[in-house]
Amino acid sequence: MKPMRRVLTLGLGLVLGLPVPILARADAKTADSLYREGLKLYEKGDRTGALDTWKRAYIEMERRIEEERKREAAPSSEREILLASKKQLVESGPSPWGLQTAMGAASLDLGRHEQAVDHFTTALELAREFSSARGESDARLGLSLAYVRLADYPASRRSAELALAGYDKLEERRGALDSLIVLGISAFSMGDHPTAERAQLAALELAGRLDHPPTLAILHNNLGELAKARGQATRAVRDHLKALDRAEQGDADLRDAISINLAEDYLVMGRTERALQIATGVEAGVRAREADPDLCWRAAYVLAGILEAVGDAEGAMAAYGRAAGEVDRLRMSLLLPSNKIRFHDDKHKVYESGAALAAKQGRFDESFAFLERGRARTLLDVLYGAGSATAPATSAVQRESDPLDEPEGLSYGLVYAAFDSGEGAARPRLKAAPRDARPALSAESVPVLSPDQVRAHLPPKTALIEYAQMGGRSVAYVVTPERWVRVELPEAPLALGAQIRRFRADVVEDVSLETLQGRAYVKVLEQLYAALVAPLEGAIGPASHLVIVPTRELYYLPFAALVDSEGRYLVERWSVSYLPSASALPLYLEGKPRPLNRLLALGNPKTDRPPLPQSEAEVRAVARHFRKADVLVGESASRGRLLAMADQADALLISAHAELLPDSPLDSPMYLASGPGEEGKLTVADLFGLRLKPDLVVMSGCQTALGTGPSGADLGRGDEWVSLARGFLQAGVRTVVGTLWRVPDQVTPEVVAGFFERINNGESRAAALRGAQKDLTNPQKRVITTAKRDQDEIALRGTVRVSELRSHPFFWASMILVGDWR
Repeated sequence: MKPMRRVLTLGLGLVLGLPVPILARADAKTADSLYREGLKLYEKGDRTGALDTWKRAYIEMERRIEEERKREAAPSSEREILLASKKQLVESGPSPWGLQTAMGAASLDLGRHEQAVDHFTTALELAREFSSARGESDARLGLSLAYVRLADYPASRRSAELALAGYDKLEERRGALDSLIVLGISAFSMGDHPTAERAQLAALELAGRLDHPPTLAILHNNLGELAKARGQATRAVRDHLKALDRAEQGDADLRDAISINLAEDYLVMGRTERALQIATGVEAGVRAREADPDLCWRAAYVLAGILEAVGDAEGAMAAYGRAAGEVDRLRMSLLLPSNKIRFHDDKHKVYESGAALAAKQGRFDESFAFLERGRARTLLDVLYGAGSATAPATSAVQRESDPLDEPEGLSYGLVYAAFDSGEGAARPRLKAAPRDARPALSAESVPVLSPDQVRAHLPPKTALIEYAQMGGRSVAYVVTPERWVRVELPEAPLALGAQIRRFRADVVEDVSLETLQGRAYVKVLEQLYAALVAPLEGAIGPASHLVIVPTRELYYLPFAALVDSEGRYLVERWSVSYLPSASALPLYLEGKPRPLNRLLALGNPKTDRPPLPQSEAEVRAVARHFRKADVLVGESASRGRLLAMADQADALLISAHAELLPDSPLDSPMYLASGPGEEGKLTVADLFGLRLKPDLVVMSGCQTALGTGPSGADLGRGDEWVSLARGFLQAGVRTVVGTLWRVPDQVTPEVVAGFFERINNGESRAAALRGAQKDLTNPQKRVITTAKRDQDEIALRGTVRVSELRSHPFFWASMILVGDWR
């Protein structure tokens, strides 16, 4: 049940419930006549013309509201004026929320997904203002479809459920039907097949009563995708053929979307000639008419898989390249990083499939390039200047000018995600920069480095290791200044994932005094070293520093804690840093790290969470290593003061509670003190909207470097991971130090203090972290009296010497360094 170009296939006025009123002044270009003109253009397929016409109609609507304001004899609030105008507006012209809904539908058809979200959100606000239950449901239905297109399936599902509930109350069967369709698509995309099937079957029953062939075509197509997901290829073919039979001949996009799915069915059944015939025709057709890029990338991807199956490697490589190009262009059309990340997450198969085929052909440099095209693209867009929103996220950002006067194709008044609930306020809006203020980068102009280009950028005695999973295999590219090699690793991805989950369970999650005094964790760390590092030792050579570019589960793993065959931790042999992409290397190595002359340190913020007295001592101790230091504790350690003072600092230290929210990772917060009129939370989504000046950020709270997939999956499907550390990188920080699990609040300060002390003594950032971590493995240097994790999750009573704990990685290995290690 792939997200299709359109789910709402009836006439726009019928599907979206737009009023078709009669105006007395029929000879003037009023909102009503403009609305009608736009509807005709839409029905002719001129989406751009329709959108422009409806924009003009909306301007006319706003003019009429202003005229009504002037007619009011007594002063009144904006809300009262709007309510007083309701009857006149609805009876004498199209509703303002209806126009916004229409503009949202046209924006979707044009591939302007964020702009569509904004239109539907505005429609929802207006419908609430005028108490239009039908308008609210229409707007929520539009939002649900827009979020499908942005691959934000949880938000789509919430909106579809709210729309369905609204239509049920209104006994509006057409709207309920469309809501069920989108609900099924979002549930299917989240892997909830039972809910998807129930929604589609309920929709099929409703559609049968309405007897509308295009809707029946969509439903049979979706049921075919469910059957294919369950391995029922014959049933899938039957459903897809029924869908084609009911699709209107004039709806080329719908027929092509169904045909692509049918070609996949035949490929699964081994009927490759039939599959190739269908896929070749569809891909040529969508390219010739410059169809929706969503349809183009999928057509190219399916054709590539079929060409690969029939042995046409060259044709398959070219098709994978076309699919990746369409995905890149769609991503670049989005402005908000949160939307880019979600959109890119479920397209990883395009890049992995191209990389795997190139590797089969022995074209390992091309394989590396495909992998890099799929890694941290949102971050690279920002680092290379392709950018995203530039204004900081605030509680409310007003539109600076008439939004309808902005350049065509530029989204405006963007919103982060769907409403948290049906009745909650919208999340903060960001104003996009004017087009002439934004670098004009295309998808192709964001560089992707080859292994030889990476090699040319590496300093002496440095090895970059990029891990990848493809075709059921785990591989690593090892690049040094002298050469690069590709190594197939002994463990398959599934086996590696199981070992890493075991590591987290045994070492950092189920922690008690007994497990800390035991030795069971050593075995799993030895196994992971044998699988991930030992096969690479020859290629690493004399390097003293390792730059790790992880993938998937490896983002959960602190490489410093792996144990070699001689019982040494990896950190005893190499310093370690991380990058989300090898193509980011030249940007992090451009120039020299800025001298750290001034520190801004926040500790033990006053929140509703348990106090952290050790963090207050931590920030004061670190401040002694700086000539200039601003220390904020308690009520002073607020979000507002951090943002106000950050630009004056070279280094930023935040010692506070933090949390990864797996189901909503963009909302993962650091808990800071509240200031006047603001919440104390600083979230990943907030960071994505900021540009920060500090060269180094250290977060000693819990899980500040731990990430997850953008849709809340435990293990992300691609490499667009979401974490607080990634948020600071997105905000322009060169080096970020964070944690991978809930850390002991009386031990972590020792690592942080040792880190800054060594930097003050002239060591590189990676060497400083390595030295601070090694200090904790010295049984003569540290004594832990009580180690407590966030919210007293563990308490080790009595006096426990590090020597008795065998320097357990739980205490020191959580901290990792991402970015510039020098």
